[in-house]
Amino acid sequence: MGLACSGYRRGLMGDQVSAAGNTTASFTPALSPPTGASPLPVADPTQVVTDPTQVVTDPAREVPGPTQVVTDPAREVPGPTGPPELFELPELPELPELPELFEFVPEPTCGRVFAASGRVRLGDVSPSGRLRCDALARHLQDVSDDDTRDAQFVEASGWVVRRTAISVTRFPRYLEPLALRTWCAGIGARWAERRVSVIGAAGGCIEAATLWVHIDLGTRRPAALPAAFHELYGPATGGRKVRATLLHADRPAAGSANLGWVPRRTDFDVMGHVNNAVYWAALEEAIAPRRELRAPLHASVEFGAGISPGETVSIERRDTGRAVELWWIVEGDVRASARLQSPMSEVDRDG
Repeated sequence: MGLACSGYRRGLMGDQVSAAGNTTASFTPALSPPTGASPLPVADPTQVVTDPTQVVTDPAREVPGPTQVVTDPAREVPGPTGPPELFELPELPELPELPELFEFVPEPTCGRVFAASGRVRLGDVSPSGRLRCDALARHLQDVSDDDTRDAQFVEASGWVVRRTAISVTRFPRYLEPLALRTWCAGIGARWAERRVSVIGAAGGCIEAATLWVHIDLGTRRPAALPAAFHELYGPATGGRKVRATLLHADRPAAGSANLGWVPRRTDFDVMGHVNNAVYWAALEEAIAPRRELRAPLHASVEFGAGISPGETVSIERRDTGRAVELWWIVEGDVRASARLQSPMSEVDRDG
């Protein structure tokens, strides 16, 4: 479950993204706002970062190291590394269950759990400093790839994204340190579900679930999961089975707005298809004018066929109450769909 791919075309759903890892550059240039402009808000106004290789939220303590892996099925999985108070969250409203989204199963007490650390960077945020959904998708891609590489699960096959769902209690903000934990939450005949928990040091809280389809790169068709996969990731699932059925509502026959959409060259990756994070960027554009659609929220993107260079794409949009739905259309064919819903009545100021 490591290649960040989306869509399905000629038997292969889309895109390969290499891991960015958790390395930190030895030199970070200073960023200054223009004269008279307000600086970009950060997670903690009192936060001081004096060394680009070390995030400090309290001068007396450091953020823990990047990797923690538990692979012994008989061994309990510990909580997030580092001082517990660093990851303690304030009380926030609970999100209602939405049947069309994944069940966000809790972290297992046995099996493999991979942990990594990160930080919300300048290129990840909205103008107000909130972590954008497309940047979140890239974080999910990278930690998934880091896990499979760390486990040395290397085979002549690939993984492609069928669906990603997120449940956001509060978005992390600019420069907020992140603790990411990921595990396999369910297995099907030719696919598996990966859960990722993203906890910010300043209160950010996101749960994600992605359904990955296992692909034979020779035939470009879904392939049965190998025995090595079951041995490595099976214990964490607790025997839970998952299905690959798409759950979004069908494209409406009428009553939706039709928007033009032209993929940029930078939207395509090494597989020649639009990367799955780009669809989340389009969803960000859709919610920009609707300030009530902010955290806490649920959102999901499902992938049918991939989008290739040169194809004419349109997006059909439908706004219903406190939700927005999108369908990516190519020659009458739905290539992907998205849904975002916020249960809250007040406007969140996270941007």
